[in-house]
Amino acid sequence: MTTRTLWMLVALSIPSLAATEALSQTTRLYEMVEVSMINDTSFDNPFTDTELRLDVTAPEERKLGSRFRWYGFHDGDGRGGQDGNVWKFRLLFDEPGTWNVTAGFYKPGTDTANGPKKTFTYRVSDKRIYPHEHGHVRIDPRNPMRFAFDDGTPWVPVSVHASMLLDRDDFGVVKQWIDEHLRRGVDTFGVRFHAEGDGHQKRFGDVRHIHYLGADGKRSNNNKNLDFTRFDVATWQHYEKAVDYAQRRGVKLFIWFGVSAINDQYHAYGPRDNTNADIGPGQKRLIRYFLARWGAYTCWWHWTVCSEWNERRHTKEAQIVFARTLRDQNPWRTLISNHSLGDWELNGKRDGWGLATLQKRIKDNDGATIQGSKGAIEHNDGHGIPVFNEEGVWCLNPTRTRVATLSHLFAGGYSHFATYVKEDKTTSSSWHADWDTITSAHKQAIGPLGKLNRFFNRADIDINACKPAHDLVHADGGPAMCLAEPGRQYYLWISKGGDVSLDLSGAKGTYVATRCRGDNLPAKGGGTKLGTFAGGKVAALGATPKTGYGNDYVIVVKRVKSTP
Repeated sequence: MTTRTLWMLVALSIPSLAATEALSQTTRLYEMVEVSMINDTSFDNPFTDTELRLDVTAPEERKLGSRFRWYGFHDGDGRGGQDGNVWKFRLLFDEPGTWNVTAGFYKPGTDTANGPKKTFTYRVSDKRIYPHEHGHVRIDPRNPMRFAFDDGTPWVPVSVHASMLLDRDDFGVVKQWIDEHLRRGVDTFGVRFHAEGDGHQKRFGDVRHIHYLGADGKRSNNNKNLDFTRFDVATWQHYEKAVDYAQRRGVKLFIWFGVSAINDQYHAYGPRDNTNADIGPGQKRLIRYFLARWGAYTCWWHWTVCSEWNERRHTKEAQIVFARTLRDQNPWRTLISNHSLGDWELNGKRDGWGLATLQKRIKDNDGATIQGSKGAIEHNDGHGIPVFNEEGVWCLNPTRTRVATLSHLFAGGYSHFATYVKEDKTTSSSWHADWDTITSAHKQAIGPLGKLNRFFNRADIDINACKPAHDLVHADGGPAMCLAEPGRQYYLWISKGGDVSLDLSGAKGTYVATRCRGDNLPAKGGGTKLGTFAGGKVAALGATPKTGYGNDYVIVVKRVKSTP
């Protein structure tokens, strides 16, 4: 969750520009602080004529660096009005200790002051702001195929599509969408950074929220006639209602963040001033403003530099240079992925930028076989980073959704579930994040997905410690897959049942096996006990019922702790 602490700092006269006033506050680990600063200097364009620049000194122990440059953002009158003298900055304290911040207004790219300057000291305790707040999502240092939070807590994303969640006018709809999914166990969503299309607005009567003002200086519904030097403050604040609610509820989001030069539908993201070698000043301005407003939120677990899967008009270099800037200017290093690239090589070389995830699309039921889903992960494996198929469970029925999700997990990666227009061409289902008109396929699928989420994110389950070891498991009823931390724990996925065996010939000790149904995974202590098995040989785990595709089972095999 996020707490915003608001300090109003007023500069009333020109002599105050040279003054540096010190303010101090005690705060907690993973607390996000928002500070408002007033600048009464007259600017023709407050988005381009000044920058609120921060020099931050964090504790030396901070893994992502103890010194960094950061920026604030112009926020109109601070209440959603476009015109005003309010700037803000947001910081996330991800290391206990003393943080010092110097914030001042300068002519962009220079050291010439054109507004007030203040200093702040934050004393950050090691007590986290909320028990369920673990910081930003990272690649797990134990296993580059998996994710963990800043504090080391393992995390397995089980996510569903919510494309227009941020764009909905009715905040009650936003809350309902989040709350209904949470009630069923789903707490991770994919959202769009921009209004998807006119059909949604016509159906629900919503305003189309665009991040820039129109060329006439007014709010615009036309994404082709925009002033890319002036952000629409009301749109950013409107979207932040949903972001704040997700943060408070402990929900994780990933965002499709389009590169405007790639596709016409992303024109509202900014000017087409990039090349394959660099991005232009307009896109740099957008990235800075985006990061200043949203970079400190921990609810973002990654950002997707987005291009449609079938585009050929522009090369991947345009996306890579955009992603590099998005990464390098962010002191919290939110993970970055791509909608469709199979690699992140530039000029034939692996740059090692830490751009964290890859994507290979599985579009329909025919592609949702176990081997097909497994192959999608393995196709992109070997880069030493996790593999997240952002549209890997696409337009599938509930059974295939569950099966594809499990096969991705057991192959070492992740998938994302999206329903589309097959049942309702007006609302496009989860494309527009409206619970009352969502497709039945979605409602049927999220229950099992929520159970998977609760199962794989339990304290006693840690697939992050495991790697695929499918040669260790055999089921005579059909495909079986295995995640193993050899000698300690094994997770077996049995897709079609049959007699199951696990090769423990290379393991010592004694093991207990428990069988869980894939679409009804139990709470801790549940499941069917299969017995105790000795290491050093193949363990016959018995028969699992054969009842057809999707009657899947997960068997958990763990070494028994020895008694002192």
